[in-house]
Amino acid sequence: MTIFFSTASVIIVEQHRLALHQSRLAESVNPYNPVYQNTIASISRSIAQQASLLASLDGFYFLIGVAICGGLFAARQKQID
Repeated sequence: MTIFFSTASVIIVEQHRLALHQSRLAESVNPYNPVYQNTIASISRSIAQQASLLASLDGFYFLIGVAICGGLFAARQKQID
């Protein structure tokens, strides 16, 4: 019986503390908070950098494909005029 009471008490305390911490954290996350704005700007810059890197990799993969196709075409030719 004591185990049930202690388990229920811990669950109630955890739920209360969860609500408290969630409301405290939610207060600081609003679009007018400068820390929030700086964090969003930093995430945006990071996404732009990653997109730029991925676009460069796509360009290199395209050039690799062109080089392979050109190499295969050159290898199939019997003679070079």
